[in-house]
Amino acid sequence: MNCFRFITNLFFRRSIILETAVKTRILAQHLDLPSYIKNCLTTNKVTSKFFITLVKPICYTKNSRLTAVSRIICVCVLLVQSFMLPSAYAWNEFGHMIVAQIAYDQMTPDVKKKASRLTHVVGNFFPSTASFVSSAAWADEIKANGVKAFNNWHFINQRFSYVRIRMPKYVPRENVVWAINQSDKVLYNSDANLFEKSLFLRFLVHFAGDAHQPTQCSNFYSWQFPKGDNGGTKFSIHSDVAKNLHQFWDRGLGYLVLPEGKKPTGEDVKKFAQELEKKYPPSFFGNQSFQTNPKTWAKESLKYSQNFVYKHLKPYQTPKEEYVKRGQEITEQRLALAGYRLANLLNELLGSQPDRGGSTF
Repeated sequence: MNCFRFITNLFFRRSIILETAVKTRILAQHLDLPSYIKNCLTTNKVTSKFFITLVKPICYTKNSRLTAVSRIICVCVLLVQSFMLPSAYAWNEFGHMIVAQIAYDQMTPDVKKKASRLTHVVGNFFPSTASFVSSAAWADEIKANGVKAFNNWHFINQRFSYVRIRMPKYVPRENVVWAINQSDKVLYNSDANLFEKSLFLRFLVHFAGDAHQPTQCSNFYSWQFPKGDNGGTKFSIHSDVAKNLHQFWDRGLGYLVLPEGKKPTGEDVKKFAQELEKKYPPSFFGNQSFQTNPKTWAKESLKYSQNFVYKHLKPYQTPKEEYVKRGQEITEQRLALAGYRLANLLNELLGSQPDRGGSTF
């Protein structure tokens, strides 16, 4: 008990925490720990995968191999990570939370309860994204805080060009489509524990939005970009909204930017979500809203890139009013459709699993 009181007090003294982190790495080299724990503790970078490795055996494994000493060390380092990662959102949090809010509105009451319970498991360590809707920004938050282990999970390099140019045929296996499929499997797996389900629910909620954003799912090749434009990040434009094409679409061509740089509140998210649900109800999309294959989502996004995003704009140009108007319309539709599809997917994944008195959900 005294040990855990000591650990709790560390929260209030950053210098002690940093010192503890260094000592932990030194101690781990001499303690009789499982190799996978030792490797995590002695690394110089604290990553989210490291976070999972530590928390899983401590909180959810009944017959853990960890000794009492190694448990304390693991908790110490976990607290170090929680303290060192400041609360910050990625710049496109608004769009992701709108998708999550639309999905939440369309989920069945039973699935809403299950999803909320799961969200709070990881949310205990990230208070700023503890709710289902706010958790949609978490994957970008940890990336902004230096956790790069999951970067490739946010996009897919579907290459295209309007000219005859050599393009790599290889598409990295770990991409947004792969990540969504992996998340589905974890949520559907009855053997997965609460922490695993909570973590991958957060990934799924975020990546569902990414898969519906055109520049997240394309890589444009041309004589100016012989190695690709990196999803529009190298495609510079003249705009008050963004400096490059990727940012421009991430910000909904201005649709997702609030006046005077205001940070979106829960009320803002609900307002925008309700407006989109009214303007584009599920009936607007017909059977498309029931399409839950992420490969299809990504292919749709690629078509938008091919047929509109890049077709009517050149590097260093100022987007015309017609382009912005149509682009914002596409943004609205993709956000709404992503929300409906996410809801249908979660209704299927979580609705099929019984509530076992809190042991599963």
